Amino acid sequence: MKSKKIFILILLAAVAGMIYYTIGDNDAQYAERLKSQRDQRELQLLNERNSPIKDSHSFKGLSFFPPNMAFITEAKATPITSKKMAMLATSDGSKRLYQHFATLDFELQGKPQQLILLQDSKDPTEFFLPFNDLTNGHDTYGAGRYLEVKAKDIKPEGAFKLRLDFNLAYNPYCAYNPDFSCPIPPKENTLNLKVEAGEKYKQKK
Repeated sequence: MKSKKIFILILLAAVAGMIYYTIGDNDAQYAERLKSQRDQRELQLLNERNSPIKDSHSFKGLSFFPPNMAFITEAKATPITSKKMAMLATSDGSKRLYQHFATLDFELQGKPQQLILLQDSKDPTEFFLPFNDLTNGHDTYGAGRYLEVKAKDIKPEGAFKLRLDFNLAYNPYCAYNPDFSCPIPPKENTLNLKVEAGEKYKQKK
């Protein structure tokens, strides 16, 4: 009987070890993928035709928070049937029109959160998720950051699930060049916590 208990304990320890290393491998793989995406982001800023980087020679690279799996969450997206419109102010004082598409309910740091997913008023295949949080003006750009939401992740009818990865949060181009016009997140898209994930404001030192 004693030997049987010892065998069970060894088996449980082995399983726990396998789970630990699997989780570790997953974290490492995620960090590697994230680094690749961030490298591509830097190359895009530098090399695209309409780049916001004025002086590529003095550009030292972007600065990011370390990967943090705690800022990956699944949101319940509930379509907004009222077709309410949102006129967003921009960094240059102009206005841009969007439609309220869905409310996104999710949890971060154990607390319920909500954001409004917007849809481009001119192109229904373009979705927009800007947000503010308590890092704005300190570690991150003062006028907020964006999360990309692709049309393929949107369900045409009814509520659906949407994965939100705040490690992919990025700055608008006006953070690097005031000549660009960027929509400012609406007040209802303010998260009352520090989202210490994604792109920071300052370049690498």
